[in-house]
Amino acid sequence: AAAHVAVLNIKGLEIFNVGSEIGTKVKDVIETIFDIVGYKVEIKDLGQRTGDTQATYASSQKLINSTSWKPKTSLREGLVKTIEYFKSNIN
Repeated sequence: AAAHVAVLNIKGLEIFNVGSEIGTKVKDVIETIFDIVGYKVEIKDLGQRTGDTQATYASSQKLINSTSWKPKTSLREGLVKTIEYFKSNIN
């Protein structure tokens, strides 16, 4: 949300990536979620598929250079907040 606010005074059409500048594997996100919630489910890793890229990273450098915005929330902290939100709002 802070990134959206940071660009409000910029004139014209601009396109910005929003991120932490840190690449993360899907497997690592899943393992972090398991760690946060305190349990795991079985995952069957079928390996790389034809056409899969080794890695892709979106740079937020344009946003950082154009505004005072900087990433403040780690992936883990964001996942904790998201999980807590859904735990308390799903009944």
